[in-house]
Amino acid sequence: MDPILDIRNASIAYGQTVVVPELDLSVAPGEFIVLLGPSGCGKSTLLSAIAGLTDLAGGQIWIRGQNVTWAEPKDRGIGMVFQSYALYPRMTVEQNLSFGLKVGGTDKATIRRKVAETAGILQLEPLLKRRPADLSGGQRQRVAIGRALVRDVDVFLFDEPLSNLDAKLRGELRIEIKRLHEELQRTMVYVTHDQVEAMTLADRIVVMKDGHIQQVGTPAEVYGSPANLFVAGFVGSPPMNLLAGQLSGGELALGDGTRVTMTGYPLPEGAAGAAILGLRPEQLFPLEGALPEGACRLDARIDMAEELGPSTVLWCDIAGTRCCYSVPGRGAQAHGAELPLFFYPGAASLFDAQTGQRL
Repeated sequence: MDPILDIRNASIAYGQTVVVPELDLSVAPGEFIVLLGPSGCGKSTLLSAIAGLTDLAGGQIWIRGQNVTWAEPKDRGIGMVFQSYALYPRMTVEQNLSFGLKVGGTDKATIRRKVAETAGILQLEPLLKRRPADLSGGQRQRVAIGRALVRDVDVFLFDEPLSNLDAKLRGELRIEIKRLHEELQRTMVYVTHDQVEAMTLADRIVVMKDGHIQQVGTPAEVYGSPANLFVAGFVGSPPMNLLAGQLSGGELALGDGTRVTMTGYPLPEGAAGAAILGLRPEQLFPLEGALPEGACRLDARIDMAEELGPSTVLWCDIAGTRCCYSVPGRGAQAHGAELPLFFYPGAASLFDAQTGQRL
């Protein structure tokens, strides 16, 4: 299947400062892509270039098989939802939804039909006669989304649309956006620095750093098999535990002398040297009953507990490194308690300490 959005060797610069160097990305029709990364990584700049609000210094952008690199934003067939709502304060919700269609010369009957359909999808019917000042933050963001939806386009761009909302509203609107995508089956490109949004919304996540793509994959791939140390540390809350050691003959020696046999891990032939073992908090577990076959032991000393209701995160020291593991319910370990923790090497991650790349 041909991509609906194809970014080819695109670079973006402000003067002599290159912020996105030579980036490639293809998006399939109906796919929900999330651009994820820290502030300043280039994700919003890339979205702006797709929309035609920022010019490329090099490369091309293709939408529906057409080269739109130098096309005006209105001619690209995209709908964009901004972080700041950008609603017209003196217009009602209905007028905000219909304004773009009126400017584009759409006939009145079509405008009424599209506004009614969009209001129904976003549950805005009771609010159509209100002005933005009379709406909550979540309602305003739904209107901003609706203004993009009324346009008959194939690609929707979202620039951190939930970042101005409180936690409860973010959770509610995240569900609404997910439902919207499943109902409309339109292509969506969504920018966020919030990994929870990325993990719950995306078909594929594009992790970015300093204008470069670090990894493209499903949420399960990015979380379970991070491509490098940056992805391992950025994705996941709490982040992945990273333990430094020396790899030789399929065995990893940690700083405290603990030796771990990486049985079941797909090590490259002859892999040796400084390496970093990555373990998600849920991959570490205390011993319950007999020693599980294939499990490796690490000695831990409990430092602190964070009770989160359904689970508890226990912070501890392992081989001189501050780590954590999670248990369901309330953790019963006392401060300073020492206990063995276990993990399965085949489920772990291992990185080259020099390059930071996954082994």
